[in-house]
Amino acid sequence: MNNMKKNLILSAIGVGLQTAGGICLFVAALCIGKEINQQIRKTIIKELSKQVSDN
Repeated sequence: MNNMKKNLILSAIGVGLQTAGGICLFVAALCIGKEINQQIRKTIIKELSKQVSDN
């Protein structure tokens, strides 16, 4: 019985770590997406500014 209890605890810890890891990956993906969007916006603004100043 003691071994079974230990295995259940380790299993619960593993599931918790897996869930936390999944959440971290999700947050990282959101942050990367946000950064990419910011870079795209900056590039678009820079190009539009160049076009306006050329005219």
